Amino acid sequence: STYPFDFASATYFIPMAGLIGIAIASVISGSISDKLGRKNVLLFGLGAPAVGSIIKWLCRKSFLKFCLACFLNGLVSGNLPVALAYVSDSFPSKKEKDKEYGLAVATYVIGQSMGGLIA
Repeated sequence: STYPFDFASATYFIPMAGLIGIAIASVISGSISDKLGRKNVLLFGLGAPAVGSIIKWLCRKSFLKFCLACFLNGLVSGNLPVALAYVSDSFPSKKEKDKEYGLAVATYVIGQSMGGLIA
């Protein structure tokens, strides 16, 4: 059941819950990576969503719990700003940075799109 929403509203609410988590994480992940190191935050951002996906699977029978799990999974998934900062730290010339920024963002967008299609 998708209570308190009808089915059409629920299909928008589920991805929105995850995207709100990603938006919040994107704002704070940069400063966290400055303190803990970019590599540590990136590695956490790769492993934690896998655990979050298992938690989402466990919450699949309750709509509100599933939405909360999507939000929490989003909170540990917002590491694109950290990846871009890592690119900035790794490449000295503007030309190289621009190329790698484009590659990082393209990979992120393609990964998000393909994940949705595969799922």
